[in-house]
Amino acid sequence: MISKLPEIERLQANRDIKRLIAVLKFESNWEARAAAAAALGELADQLVEEDRRLQVVTALRMAIKDTDIGVASTAVAAIIQVADADTAAVFLIEALEDGNWKVRLAASEALKDIYHHGKLSKETKQQLLALEGRVIVPRERTW
Repeated sequence: MISKLPEIERLQANRDIKRLIAVLKFESNWEARAAAAAALGELADQLVEEDRRLQVVTALRMAIKDTDIGVASTAVAAIIQVADADTAAVFLIEALEDGNWKVRLAASEALKDIYHHGKLSKETKQQLLALEGRVIVPRERTW
C-alpha cells in the first residue's frame, strides 16, 4: 500500500493534474512517484477533457516502466482506472516484456482482471487468448 504524502494529497485535492504528472515523471523519491500515480488513477472520473486524459495515460504508460516496482505496479493499477479497457490492455501487454518479473506479474494480474471485468473488444480478447502461458485467461467454450 502506497502511503499518501501531504503534498500529493494537496495536489490531488486541487486536481492539479499537471503537477501530479510532473511528480510522476521527475521526482527522485519513489514514494512520491507512486503516490502521484495512485492520485492520477483516483482522479480518473474527473478527466473529462480527452487531451488531459491522454496526457495522464501517456505519463502512466511511462511509469509502468519505472525502475521501482512500487511505482510501476501502482501505475499498472492506475492505468486501468484512467484508460479504456482496450487501451489499458495494449499497454499492459507491452509490460509483459519488462525486465522486472514483478512488473510482468502485476501486468499479468491486471490483464486477467480487465479480461473478466472490462469491456474488451472481441479483437483484444482474442489477442489476450493468444498470450496463453504469458497471461492466464480462460478459454472461451466453443461447445
